[in-house]
Amino acid sequence: MQHILDALRAIDEQVHRERDSHQALLTATAKLRDYDPVLVNLVRSFKAVPPLSERTYREHLFSRIQKGRSAVSLAWANAAENIAAKLPRNSTIGVLGGNLIALALTKSKKTIVNVFDNSLFAKELSKQHVSVVKYSAPAAATLVATSDALLLPSIAIDDSRVISFPGALTLAQLAQGHIPVYFVAIALQYEPNAFRAFTPSKFANRGQHVQEYVAQHDFIPANLIDGIITELGIFSHKRFIEETKAHYPWIY
Repeated sequence: MQHILDALRAIDEQVHRERDSHQALLTATAKLRDYDPVLVNLVRSFKAVPPLSERTYREHLFSRIQKGRSAVSLAWANAAENIAAKLPRNSTIGVLGGNLIALALTKSKKTIVNVFDNSLFAKELSKQHVSVVKYSAPAAATLVATSDALLLPSIAIDDSRVISFPGALTLAQLAQGHIPVYFVAIALQYEPNAFRAFTPSKFANRGQHVQEYVAQHDFIPANLIDGIITELGIFSHKRFIEETKAHYPWIY
């Protein structure tokens, strides 16, 4: 979340510095290095206005930037609360990293968690005395076999899939028909064309009879998803999109 707030702050500062607010917005957004669906949606809302005088447009931008900051901060906080509230107590939840998940887990101390991740996230949770399962192919099967549900992070969501980190697709496939699979997100992560910005994970040839798994991003189809937990509640993939458009009409 912090990189989003920092980007909005940079846009705000650019608009303050320049006389031409339209050009300032273009300059600031061009400096954004990494694609992020939340920023794409917010910037789209900044631009989607009828012709205005420079003064009125500048006021519009400042208002939308502040509204965007508040919406993102509140969404993350509420999503974390919903995750903590909806995790069944005295159960084992299989997890694949993610800042939002980490925030939620600190609010849900009674839930036992297995962490399928070898990142700093797992190391941090190990300090909190939760069970950590290192990232590997056998660990994926073990995690699903010993969990009551999976809680996986979202990078972006489009009309037919969730885009997540490497390992998420394997876990969702293994879990199908055995335990529910939940993804966590904020509604602003929905972006219809998000898949174009990401490279799916794949197997690549590395010589005769040798293949290497090239981990980029996992694309998880909607049929493998039991629910998406957000700041607005928990929904099916289709309902998530409907709720997002209804809740953020100033963007969609």
